[in-house]
Amino acid sequence: MRASGERKGFFVTATGGPGTSGIAAADSYTDGFDPSIPEHFDLVFFDQRGVGLSGGLQCPGSIAEFYDTDARPLTLEGETALLDAAQTLARNCAEQFNHLATAPRSESGVGTTQPPNYLDHLGTRQAIEDLETFRQFIGDDKLWLYGESYGTQFSQAYAAAHPDHLAALILDGTVDLTLSGPDYLREQTQAFNDVLVMTLEACNADPDCAADMGGEAVSVYDSLAAALAESPAWAGRRANDCRTSSASPSLRAIRSLPHWPSSRSKHCLPNCNGHWLGKRWPCSEPPAILAGRARWRWPPSESAR
Repeated sequence: MRASGERKGFFVTATGGPGTSGIAAADSYTDGFDPSIPEHFDLVFFDQRGVGLSGGLQCPGSIAEFYDTDARPLTLEGETALLDAAQTLARNCAEQFNHLATAPRSESGVGTTQPPNYLDHLGTRQAIEDLETFRQFIGDDKLWLYGESYGTQFSQAYAAAHPDHLAALILDGTVDLTLSGPDYLREQTQAFNDVLVMTLEACNADPDCAADMGGEAVSVYDSLAAALAESPAWAGRRANDCRTSSASPSLRAIRSLPHWPSSRSKHCLPNCNGHWLGKRWPCSEPPAILAGRARWRWPPSESAR
């Protein structure tokens, strides 16, 4: 997207994931940009190699199976089951990806004559060099780079490799590259919990939210989480129903959870024709929805409808 006014350079957005399509998400990002950004900068979104229009590799069936694993790492047995499920997911997806990579090219462009170690060529180190090649093609000496979530890892890697070609670096939801994988995930989990608690405490301070909650917000959430840990509950009437502003206090408590859809998704539950958290799911293999200790299954039993 070219600058509408006096051009000052180009502004690149590296989206999260890894694995999200920057091109598919472009409109949702630009809607939130200050008007001065599209006025003075060419806006650049991209699908990282292997993603979307740059390969379209995905394994929704295996991912749905993983999210449907009925295991929580609260016991040794649960931890073992979850690890087994994660290893199965990684193995199945790798096999599917390499199969696609060595298959004849389809009309969509998926399938090449790449060797079996195709996944070795889809890493961050290779992807940042794609951006550098693009910068050289455009001819600008420097670029503005905004990264969100995994995009901050991508952006930091680019900054380390090509510091002289950055006009500015903006990190949103920064991945701390000094941490090991387990340490990072522990810190992330704690951050999710901290944000949830702050959100519920803010609800207590808001008269309308507090009235809807029907009690002290943290306690209401804890009670709801405990009840759902004992017995799953269905959060809608039909798979393609969307929540409305008249949601019950219990659903308002869930609204702030990190896995609950954003306002841009109109709070829709999984359905056969739409997207769930940006991923299209086949009707036969929808995901379970995970949120804190709560768990829903889709579709619900007849009694839950």
